[in-house]
Amino acid sequence: MIAETLPSVALYPHFVLVAFVRAQLVVGDTFAKWNEMNTLMNHNENYKNYRAVVATIDAPCVPFMGVLTRDLVMIEEGNADWSTEAQDGGTPETPVPNVAKMLMITNALRTNLLRFKAHRYEIDISVDPLMGEFLEFLNGNCVEVRAIDEL
Repeated sequence: MIAETLPSVALYPHFVLVAFVRAQLVVGDTFAKWNEMNTLMNHNENYKNYRAVVATIDAPCVPFMGVLTRDLVMIEEGNADWSTEAQDGGTPETPVPNVAKMLMITNALRTNLLRFKAHRYEIDISVDPLMGEFLEFLNGNCVEVRAIDEL
């Protein structure tokens, strides 16, 4: 079994060298944009660069859902669902819902998602005919969803 994998393992340095040479061929504007995107999406300091840009940008924008998901997981895992703190009105015998946690979740959703969802996105079909075909397909083939009380 090991003898069978040795030839393929010997090829790895070759592939690394080929990838390095191809990376060196990417120059100019493409490489500058690559570096710009790497700087923007750097995960150090909790996506500080990305958060600064998103805070100042107006719609239309599709936010990176990975950052929102990370925020929601950190809020969920780092805060109790119930509070026994006297300042919140709870006691060890009668805990109360952790309102601060719910406000953190609301704030994360508002700043990262709902702010962009509130705007209408205009799509110019003349610029992208394929998008127009896709929207026509959706309009003709999707079933209308109705509320339960309308049924």
